[in-house]
Amino acid sequence: MSTKRDPMRETHFVSNGNRSQRQDQADTTRRIILEAALQLFSQQGYGSTSTRQIAEAAGVSEGLIFHHFGTKAQLFRAIPEQRGRLPRELHDLLLAMSDRPLDEVMASLVDRFVGLLDQEKDLVRVVLSESATDSDVGNMFRDLLLGFEADLASYLTGRQEAGEMSTAVPASSAARALIGALFYFVLISRDEQRQDLGERARRHANEVLAVWLDGVRR
Repeated sequence: MSTKRDPMRETHFVSNGNRSQRQDQADTTRRIILEAALQLFSQQGYGSTSTRQIAEAAGVSEGLIFHHFGTKAQLFRAIPEQRGRLPRELHDLLLAMSDRPLDEVMASLVDRFVGLLDQEKDLVRVVLSESATDSDVGNMFRDLLLGFEADLASYLTGRQEAGEMSTAVPASSAARALIGALFYFVLISRDEQRQDLGERARRHANEVLAVWLDGVRR
């Protein structure tokens, strides 16, 4: 028994397939442009990098950059929005380990924090250098820190309620103190290119954590 073909249905499937393929190609192009822009912004700074240079590095036309991002400023702001793994992964870690002991969670958190900073060092360098002069980037960086603080404070409140952590210091203050100490190293070493930078960052983070834990325990 033969099945009657439905040309309209076949056209619908082909149309959907073409749209999906075009979207995949567009996403790939955006990713290539973002990677090229991040590398150049990190090496040369935002002001010294032109969209023409980004287009050449990405292997695309300059017009394609404007098609996907509108302006150089919008391209720059899209980088941390689409590449920023730090807040998402730290949020997910705290959520997944919300009922685990303080020492275990904080050790995992600091380890992941340092690892992500090393993996995203170009992004971190760009955001820190431009946040002082670009209000949108500065606001985005502030929101990132505030979100991290809120997630950590929520977890620490749970540890206080469990009797594992002192209530003498508000959870939000304890969270802010740890985040500030961790980012201190990032700020003072952001332009360094030393090969042992990752090792030094991890050592600093572990030392900070040891002092912090000693201060917040009962």
